[in-house]
Amino acid sequence: MKIMKTFGGTIPKLFTLALTLLFASQEIQAQVDCCNVHCVANQNIGVIQTLLNNQVAGAEFRINRRKQVRINGIQSITVSGCEVSLRIDVTLRRRIRRNARGVIVVSTRITAFDGTSLCLADPELDRVNLSRTLRIGERFYQWIANIVIPETICVNVS
Repeated sequence: MKIMKTFGGTIPKLFTLALTLLFASQEIQAQVDCCNVHCVANQNIGVIQTLLNNQVAGAEFRINRRKQVRINGIQSITVSGCEVSLRIDVTLRRRIRRNARGVIVVSTRITAFDGTSLCLADPELDRVNLSRTLRIGERFYQWIANIVIPETICVNVS
């Protein structure tokens, strides 16, 4: 058997391989089974949408002293494996100009699912479509939103 030199002495390659496989298998077990999540999420899409709406509908975020974004509710949720896409109805409240209404599309991924709770992580605003707003304004709001969106949100699905 070949011996590998390390900082603390010598370790057989077989032992190193066993440690590598042990840690790799723990990472694989920690990953979410996307096929299972896809099936369960699509069966409970109405419940998930209601629970997410309970957490986010009515929330307001201040952009600056003259503008606020209000989340009116989630229009639809699409689940494909562990990837999730949310269409969210929003209102941009402005003091000087008229308010703008529209839809934002947020993509995220399911990072944890234990049968009772579902966690979404790393959300990113993909698209902004607001009335009475130019494309450059929409890009600005998209940039701001990607900074302030929470990194993780978990909901109970039981």
